Amino acid sequence: MKPDEMNFEQLGPGLHTEGVTGMDTCIRRPLVVTCSTDRHVRLWNYLDRTCELDRSFTEEAHSVAIHPTGTMLLVGFSDKLRLMAVLMDDLKTVKELAIRGCRDAAFAHGGHLFAAVNGISVAIYNAYTAENIGNLRGHNGKVRSLCWSADDTRLLSSGADGAVYEWRLSDLKRWASGGGACTRIAPDYMWS
Repeated sequence: MKPDEMNFEQLGPGLHTEGVTGMDTCIRRPLVVTCSTDRHVRLWNYLDRTCELDRSFTEEAHSVAIHPTGTMLLVGFSDKLRLMAVLMDDLKTVKELAIRGCRDAAFAHGGHLFAAVNGISVAIYNAYTAENIGNLRGHNGKVRSLCWSADDTRLLSSGADGAVYEWRLSDLKRWASGGGACTRIAPDYMWS
């Protein structure tokens, strides 16, 4: 798409007042969640163009992820990762995980698992019990981005060093790797 063909419209009132540090979309509902250095996490309905929920915190959130059903969020802070339930007009912390400075997290498409960046490794959790299933280790630099395969059997991770690894979730082993200048990945990157 050419720059002159791009038309962006404001979603609605209640915009962040500082830079956005994380964003995710819900696959089953018309929701987008954002977090910002203004210490707010906002849940947006992009069809209605409304901000459905605005929650302020005492510290800024570094990352955010939304469950496929839109009923749970992961919010990464400097000292912990919080698994939160989305209520009618608030967020309730369900579990706090000892992952400091989590810069990316992602729910599996089925919603049963989530992955969270923990420095140079990736922690895999059961989304309903918050039990750690295992940790994926192999990056030499900080992990920057995560992406689940469509069938949730594999996970892609990219590091600050440009390395891209594909992990099998059945045995938590690295299945394939690539390299170059990649520090972010997208759902259609390299699934075979």
